[in-house]
Amino acid sequence: MKTTILPVNKNDDLYSIQDKLTWNKSGRVLLKLEGDNILFLSRKDLALLIRFAKNLGSQLGVISESRAIRVSAKRYGIPVFTSLREAQQKGWQQTEQNPLTNDEKRRVAHLSTISKFMRPLHKEPPFLVRIFIFLIAVCAVISLVVFFIPSVSIEIQTEQSTQTLVVPVKAKSTITEIDMAGTLPIQIHQLEQTLDDQINCTGSVDVAVSKAAGDLLIQNLTENELNIRAGTIFSSSKAPELRYKSLDAAVIPAGINETIRITVEAVLPGKESNLPANQIDAVEGDLGLFISVSNPDVLIGGENLSSRSPTQADLTKLRTRMASSLLTQANGAFTGEAADGEIYIPGSAKLVEILDETNDPQIGQPSEVLHMTQRAKFEGWFIRKADLEQVLRSMLDIQLPAEEQALDGELRYQATQRPIIRVDFVEWQYQVERATMQAVNINEIRRNLAGKRTEEIREILTSKGLNSEQVAIQVFPSWWKQIPFLESRIEVSLNE
Repeated sequence: MKTTILPVNKNDDLYSIQDKLTWNKSGRVLLKLEGDNILFLSRKDLALLIRFAKNLGSQLGVISESRAIRVSAKRYGIPVFTSLREAQQKGWQQTEQNPLTNDEKRRVAHLSTISKFMRPLHKEPPFLVRIFIFLIAVCAVISLVVFFIPSVSIEIQTEQSTQTLVVPVKAKSTITEIDMAGTLPIQIHQLEQTLDDQINCTGSVDVAVSKAAGDLLIQNLTENELNIRAGTIFSSSKAPELRYKSLDAAVIPAGINETIRITVEAVLPGKESNLPANQIDAVEGDLGLFISVSNPDVLIGGENLSSRSPTQADLTKLRTRMASSLLTQANGAFTGEAADGEIYIPGSAKLVEILDETNDPQIGQPSEVLHMTQRAKFEGWFIRKADLEQVLRSMLDIQLPAEEQALDGELRYQATQRPIIRVDFVEWQYQVERATMQAVNINEIRRNLAGKRTEEIREILTSKGLNSEQVAIQVFPSWWKQIPFLESRIEVSLNE
């Protein structure tokens, strides 16, 4: 058979050798290895190389002088020769086994040998041992029955009572949490209140009700005709504050010393406008340069009447009354403003400032009544309901007798006196009560009953202060005479 020699140097790898085998057309391929190249190929690579040559229809052989190479090649089933002559003279006998499969078979054979020494010996135990094991199993079943099947149910009807206590309570505005002495923190709220009120005036004042009137004599000092307009003002140099006005227009004839009479009325009402004769001698305006004026008769008719008028005492009295009304109104508003979780301290409303005040009329003005409107800011003190209940409950717990225990439920409490309010704190008293019942320690009863005889149940409960009328007992099964050793099988319930 034709043999192809393929030299393999140190630079060749699996892929380059496969490429060379591809171009081979002969039935035998002899790889001439130089150096120790074969040592750089893994077992998997050698197996793939053998399979690749087989798929090409070629038989693979190796020629090398290296003893290590020959040993490795023989291990993997590749014919090995030391020279080309030996390869031509000897026959090629290549194994069909995969080197990886051979390794796996060797490992399996090795494990099989080891498993023979580790296989346990099966030996039937002696008859007495089997009897002993059977007895233990029977005892275990009996124990399960004794421990887990029997049960005891005890229903206790507890006696209820009411705990009542009068507790002094103190609250302070300078703290934010309950202190060690049980003092409550005060919550400060503010609001505005507006009030209208009036009071009868007690003062009096003269009120001008009519004006003085009369005739004036006017004399022309010129040759011309002069006109006097209605409303021309005449006055007296002796009493310049008294002024009078003409009621109608008039005309003074032309010529010196020509005279007319006109009617005048005082500008301001009141008896002060009455004037004796010959007191008016002046005219306001330029007309006074051309005429002279006098009142030959008295000017009369001015009158005053006495009328009610507010005084400073009326104003002070109304303010005091309104302050009291505003305070009462603020207390009511704070009471209605209290939220569900807060309690208003009665009487704690305090005026902060008067924001606005108007009164009508002013002092000295005539009026029968004095009206006033005030808008004021108030602050009120509140306590949190939860804080109060915490303090009350703590005091009840301190005073609770040892043979009683509190029932879960709401406290009932109410103030027994009006708060005494100081600068920054308040003191008052509350009466508080809650429902209590006879103290029963369920866990202790279970511990004391576990493992006892059923006829001892009532005796043990009596020693705990429970009489026979309060206790109802059920045992399962009914004929069982032993209380379970497990506390979980003893059920104790309380009926309040």
